[in-house]
Amino acid sequence: MILHNYKKHKGAELTRPCPGCNQKWDLKTQLNNQYDFKCDACKIISTVSMNS
Repeated sequence: MILHNYKKHKGAELTRPCPGCNQKWDLKTQLNNQYDFKCDACKIISTVSMNS
């Protein structure tokens, strides 16, 4: 599943936990030069909103 975040983001978004399991899911480097978050347990990937 891919989550698209259209909200304006603040610095706290970069350290937010996975919305499914509440575990750490931020990546040190982007996945496929696009995704900033990945949770293997929940099978979710997401990006940082471009609406800054």
